[in-house]
Amino acid sequence: MLWDCETPDLEREFRRCKTKLWQMRRDIFLSVPFFWFTAGVLGSAWLVLSGTWFNISGQIWMLAWLVSALMMPALWLTAIRQRKGKMIAYYRERTEIIDTILQDRA
Repeated sequence: MLWDCETPDLEREFRRCKTKLWQMRRDIFLSVPFFWFTAGVLGSAWLVLSGTWFNISGQIWMLAWLVSALMMPALWLTAIRQRKGKMIAYYRERTEIIDTILQDRA
């Protein structure tokens, strides 16, 4: 199907696929769960370095922290990556095919 397209159309589709690929990757890394997870990791490092993590009362907070600050955003981010990952694979493969066709025509 792509072999039947004209070269300007392929170049336009190539730019569109590259733009969409960048947009999908940006949607994964600039999302709420990514920043939530990053804040959870930084907060965990602070809890370990301040010594709060190792107190007896800190054990309850440690479990709550792990669930709310690390597990929940990690699961949410995994769901986003699975959904967007399919589109990333599609655009990456389409970009490679178009690039091959354009190189063959050059």
